[in-house]
Amino acid sequence: MALLPGGLYPDPTLTLPDQTVITRDGTPQAFDDFGDLRPCGAIVDDGTTQFGPLRDAGQTFVRVLHWQQVGRDAVEAADKRAYTLLQGRRLLIDGRYCTFRWAGFAQSNLTDPSLRDAALSWSRWQITRLVA
Repeated sequence: MALLPGGLYPDPTLTLPDQTVITRDGTPQAFDDFGDLRPCGAIVDDGTTQFGPLRDAGQTFVRVLHWQQVGRDAVEAADKRAYTLLQGRRLLIDGRYCTFRWAGFAQSNLTDPSLRDAALSWSRWQITRLVA
């Protein structure tokens, strides 16, 4: 968690471009004593589809977003770490094998106006679920 001292927040109700999961009221630990945003992140559910002939198999798409108030070093490091941890990883979740595959990323010059133009970065992931 050293890369994201402001925290990592899973929020399945968040949809892009509504990136307001990080707020001073809802996630106060994401801000320092002066009100500046600490490097932090969120996990966003982009939707699920059925996959293949198996009734219980499917694909879920998620985005991993990172914010940083000043500079881009923390968001870029967090993106690289997420890729290292997730790409090709196969986990057993709720009785299903889930394989993570990188599916894209955002351009590198995004900012979030709702957070005083904090640097914003995201990567998209495809999670394929198969019955164990």
